[in-house]
Order: sequence, then C-alpha cells, then structure tokens
Amino acid sequence: SEIALAQVADIEWLDDAHGLFRMRQSKTGDDAPKPIKGEAAVALRTWLKAANIAEGPIFRRVWGPTLGKALSPHAVSAIVQRRAAAAGLEGDFAGHSLRRGFVTEAGLSHVPLAQTMEMTGHRQVKSVLRYHQVGEIVRSEGSDLLERSRKRRQE
Repeated sequence: SEIALAQVADIEWLDDAHGLFRMRQSKTGDDAPKPIKGEAAVALRTWLKAANIAEGPIFRRVWGPTLGKALSPHAVSAIVQRRAAAAGLEGDFAGHSLRRGFVTEAGLSHVPLAQTMEMTGHRQVKSVLRYHQVGEIVRSEGSDLLERSRKRRQE
C-alpha cells in the first residue's frame, strides 16, 4: 500500500545513478530517505522516461500505449502474486512479501540488523528479527551441515 502512493515528487535525484526516496505515507511513520541506486535507479529512470512521467504517481496502470491512474495496493499485490507464480514459486505472496524478502536477503547478505531496520522502517526488533534470522539461518554453518548430511543420505 505504501509504494502504490509513491509520487515523482518523492524522489530527489543526486545524479544519474543515485537518488533518495521519501515515502509519502508509512505504516511505521518512517519518513527517512531511502537510497535508490544501481540497477534500481536505472530501471526507475528508464520507466519514468519511457512512460513520459514527470509528475504524479510513479507506478500506474498501463493499457497498451496509454497510462492510467496510480496502481492500487490491491494491484501491487496482484502483480507480486503473478510474478511469483511465473517464477514457479509456491506460497502465498503479496506486496508485503517484498518487504519480508528484503529483510531475509539482508540476513543472507550479513547486513547488520540495525541497518536493515533503518531501510525498512521497522521500529520493533521483534517484528523484523524473525525474517532477518531466516536469512542468517540459511547461510549458517549448521544449515550447511544439514545439507551435506542430506546429500550423503541420498548417495
């Protein structure tokens, strides 16, 4: 629901490959700037240019060459569900899956919990820790031992 409200005015471009995004409305009240960089910055700039969007909603409905109104939170959820199904992923996916996946990936990538919380706007460690720990567990030596054990049993 938060990303569906994103407006072009919420972005401050620092250069061609870096920007800052301030969420218009956040469930957590977090209005700290979030970085946009690398492939995400390139993709966002490409979308805005191709769609000729200079103001208003960033993410909009597209009917052929015609742009519509801003995507609704329900539409964002439906897009995530369709893309997950197209990727062959099983499970119940929604817009929140993006946030949960980000936190899990942060754990996998050794990003400190405090930095992860700063990016996601989580205020309570309890609410973010579960997803972050999943990433830590997956990359742990214990999970490596379990995988090697499973492979030996299959041989």
